[in-house]
Amino acid sequence: MIAGVRKSGIESQSCFLHSLQLSINESIFSQEDVKNIISTSRDIVSHFNHSALAISKLTNLQTQLNLPVHKLKQDINIRWNSTYYMLSRVIEQRKAPVTYAIDNNLSILSDIQWITAEKIVKILKPFEEITIEASKRSATASMIIPSIKTILLFLEKAKESCEFYEIKETIEKLMSSIDKRFTFYFENESLCITTTLDPRFKTRFHKTCMIERI
Repeated sequence: MIAGVRKSGIESQSCFLHSLQLSINESIFSQEDVKNIISTSRDIVSHFNHSALAISKLTNLQTQLNLPVHKLKQDINIRWNSTYYMLSRVIEQRKAPVTYAIDNNLSILSDIQWITAEKIVKILKPFEEITIEASKRSATASMIIPSIKTILLFLEKAKESCEFYEIKETIEKLMSSIDKRFTFYFENESLCITTTLDPRFKTRFHKTCMIERI
């Protein structure tokens, strides 16, 4: 497909979602403390998913602790959002595996790791929402520039928030990675035109100089 597009002389764009995943992997999932959180979370999920007895005990604990009776989700390395779903579900069910570990052999996250995991999930939530929208059949290239700028605005506010102060460095690394991979999109004439022609966005996400040039 790539060769066909090149030979035909048609302008092409790199995969937006793949580039987004590379930024997340590079700036968040590559950090040693986050790797440890993900590894322990995988062990927790695997423990319950491979033992009928453990699943039964988990279900009983969910009922006793008034938790949603949800199965834990295993992630897939090639899909960053599956790791997001796994962490979200483990956090949702936190009380159950922690209580289970009291009388059973199960490694569990430390208090600081739980806090870090919660903040990472909050940071990744808008990325997951954009991934869902961009994966729809109705998605168009016009949403790329607005999505990037919206993410950068969210991260800038998160960096200044006391709630995310402990992972300020992580946020800065993520912003840097996004700048590196996506800033040139803002000067891409085709993307600027498609965004301008979309009545949802028009010129709200463009620099004045680019608008005048178009």
